[in-house]
Amino acid sequence: MQIINVRTGRPYTVKIENGILSRAATLIAAGMEGRHTVIVTDDNVAPLYAESLRADLQAAGIRADLFVFPHGEGHKTVDTVTALLSFLVEKEITRRDFLVALGGGIVGDLCGFAAAIHLRGIPFVGIPTTLLAAVDSSVGGKTGVNLNGLKNQVGAFWQPSLVLCDPETFRTLPAADYADGMAEVIKYAILFDPALYKSLLGDFDLCEVIAKCVDLKRAVVEEDERDTGRRQLLNLGHTVGHAIEKCSGGSISHGKAVAMGTVLVTRAAVERGICKENFTASLQKLLLSHGLPDECPYPLTALLTYMKSDKSAAGMRLRWFYRERSVIAFSTRSRFPSFPHCFRRRICYDCYRFTRAPASGCDQRTRVEIRRAPRNHRGGTRRPYHKHCIIRALLRHARNARLPFGNGRVLHACGGRTDRHTDR
Repeated sequence: MQIINVRTGRPYTVKIENGILSRAATLIAAGMEGRHTVIVTDDNVAPLYAESLRADLQAAGIRADLFVFPHGEGHKTVDTVTALLSFLVEKEITRRDFLVALGGGIVGDLCGFAAAIHLRGIPFVGIPTTLLAAVDSSVGGKTGVNLNGLKNQVGAFWQPSLVLCDPETFRTLPAADYADGMAEVIKYAILFDPALYKSLLGDFDLCEVIAKCVDLKRAVVEEDERDTGRRQLLNLGHTVGHAIEKCSGGSISHGKAVAMGTVLVTRAAVERGICKENFTASLQKLLLSHGLPDECPYPLTALLTYMKSDKSAAGMRLRWFYRERSVIAFSTRSRFPSFPHCFRRRICYDCYRFTRAPASGCDQRTRVEIRRAPRNHRGGTRRPYHKHCIIRALLRHARNARLPFGNGRVLHACGGRTDRHTDR
């Protein structure tokens, strides 16, 4: 059994082992005070594991009720949470009791959010049954639901009390769902572990890979539980990915959208000389070997419309995170902390101009300031210099386009290279 202790504000343990689901009731009874629970799951998972887990919990002396909702992003909504909260009230769930999230990422996010707000917070146990949930959403305490078609717009940080991961449950997953999980595994490999990246090109032990990903995320979450600094690295490909999901009307799954977004950002980084030239080809090969797409079917002009309303957006600023020779992350943030060997970028439109719609011909440009953090991080003065924004590389095919960007403003693509600004 792989055991990983997560030392956040509310510490908990992640246990990973083949067949651990058959002993889940015993482990839950030993680790939880309450003797009344509600198993929250969807109609895909319920026929496979819900009744057997319920029977095991009752045999262990825990009263277990069952709440089942329809599967899919379309039901990850406030209405479903309201129905769950009403069910908890009906079943008289108190603060001493707890919930069990049995399912994939949607189940975990929704159940965790309900646990966070019911009676101002009750414990919950996570039992991920998909690879994506096991390596990503079940750890870290991010919970939430969609609102008005926007992903995770309503949510809370609420850590689980225990996570039990049984890789044998992944055998029932369709190949496409398993591939979605591999997109998140590849993300961790790109961000933190070149050895893991290399191992994914061949045969690997799934339990060890899951444990490695969880441990990598544990280190990030312990340092930045509230997602205000280093944890933003985990948004690699996600802002673009969420826009791709929205453009597709939900027909492209989360993992595949993130894979496309990662390739798109990597190509932009290569054009600016921040990534090795052969990195994109290597990434595409890895994605294809795990059944993931390597091309985005939508133009950037369509994606930008949704990117500005993503949950990671702030104001009208697009943020880009890089590490030398490999792309680290992409998100839309108004604040950007320093990371070792990263570029620090505070406004990114040297090449573009903002004007009040429908005005045109304004020659006022926004300057870009890029700072390289010192390698030793022991002081010293950061020397600012100016460079064309990397978004220019992404929009090279959309010159002279008028892109709506919120707040009554329009983003105009520049017709050609502009002089670098040297004034401050």
